[in-house]
Amino acid sequence: MRIFNYFPKNKSKWLSYSIVAIPIIFSGFLITLNSFIDNFMVSTIKNGLNSLNFANIFTSFIVGIFVSLNIIITPLLGKYLGTNQKENIKSIVRARYILSFGFAILFSIIIIPFSRFFILLVAKKEDNFSDKEFEQIINQSVEYLEIIFLQWILNSILFSAIEFVRQSKKSWISLLVSCVILTINIIGNLILINFLGVKGLAISSVISSLIGLIVIFLIIAKTNKIFLINFANIFRINKKIWKEILNKTPGFILNSLTFIFVFSRNILWVQGFKIGSLGYGEYSQYWSIGAATILGLISSISGVLFAGITSIAPNIAVFVSQNLGKKDYKLAQQNSKELKGFHLTIGFILFIIMLVVAFLIPNFSFLTNGISKSIKIQLEKLKLAPDMIQNEINKASTYFLTELKFCIIVSSFFSLVWIIFITDIQILNAKGKNNFTSIFQFILNIIQILILAILVFLIIPIFSKSDKVYIFSFYWFILLCFDIVKLFFFEYFYFKEKWS
Repeated sequence: MRIFNYFPKNKSKWLSYSIVAIPIIFSGFLITLNSFIDNFMVSTIKNGLNSLNFANIFTSFIVGIFVSLNIIITPLLGKYLGTNQKENIKSIVRARYILSFGFAILFSIIIIPFSRFFILLVAKKEDNFSDKEFEQIINQSVEYLEIIFLQWILNSILFSAIEFVRQSKKSWISLLVSCVILTINIIGNLILINFLGVKGLAISSVISSLIGLIVIFLIIAKTNKIFLINFANIFRINKKIWKEILNKTPGFILNSLTFIFVFSRNILWVQGFKIGSLGYGEYSQYWSIGAATILGLISSISGVLFAGITSIAPNIAVFVSQNLGKKDYKLAQQNSKELKGFHLTIGFILFIIMLVVAFLIPNFSFLTNGISKSIKIQLEKLKLAPDMIQNEINKASTYFLTELKFCIIVSSFFSLVWIIFITDIQILNAKGKNNFTSIFQFILNIIQILILAILVFLIIPIFSKSDKVYIFSFYWFILLCFDIVKLFFFEYFYFKEKWS
């Protein structure tokens, strides 16, 4: 049957694709676990989740720039790795390090001196939410942001090095580095967070990235010296490579703007569901639950799904771009077909895992420790009876975890859509269509953020809250439905593409 042409044709091909993908997926699991632990640890701090998630909006912007660079660099590097053109490979490596580091420094210079101003741009609360509580959230966000920028700078090099080793079929290195980072981060959190709060969390993250960077360069020095940074010739880059990168600049700019729009959704969500807006009952404003409280955990837990997605680009680079570099178009086309089915299979396995996790979430009461502390402190000031306070804590905990469960279920279903059209995009990029795919991603994401703006500013205010309505997850589902439109567009472009 024709459908089987879109899956690996034998065990050997399944194994070949898995050797590249599985270490990356497990590395993604560890990164997800790392993020989840950060959210868990900060959930023990009063208003910690809100503080962390407001600050991390800016981290997501710089990560988007790194990913955009990866989109244009990965196919280029894959092409030259396929033909073993060492000078061109070195030039691409140097260019990526320079660009990633430069953007991280520039972004830090813009954000950090005005960190309080930028936090106040994205942080919103309901009118009846305590000004004192809100001030604590803002202060904690600023404290975190003024330290975590160091991790942005370290990760500009670390992320680049990880992508290089993945494309060289040494994905085990990224897995090992992820293990080191996770271990150091856990130890750091356990030691620092009780003494320094959110600042301890940020310091731990910086230290773990620094050690991860040292470890990966020690390994690269033994296994892939071509990916090392040599400061003596860091700016020695072939004009040909600069020209190829510059030709893809429109795609890079559009991709960066696309990621900014994607991550700007969080800002709009915060506008629509301010702190204290989610919940039900007379005292729901004291629950301190808003979009910011939920979004960080959605991102952390859904990272399991993105672990599969992160394996797409390296697989396409190794099995499609490298063969295109060798001008073996027939094999490149065959591999591209098989990778669509392979990635979908991986996505389906992760989808099942996430459904199981989603239905277990209501049992994860430890995620609401910070919410419980905040409710207890505020309601004690109102002189409520202890049993009433405990009842309110129980209601808030159940509501928050159920809302989170529904959001994860929605994300799990749509992850199958994401993995298909992202594979299409990466295949088209491997064929040099970066600017083309970037334009369409940009347009589609503009439309999607306009839909969210309509929901936030026109639709949501019309409907008042009613008891036990899990309204955030409902609108989360409505917004993600537009991703089906993206699927149709990129599937169409993939099947129209000619191989020669």
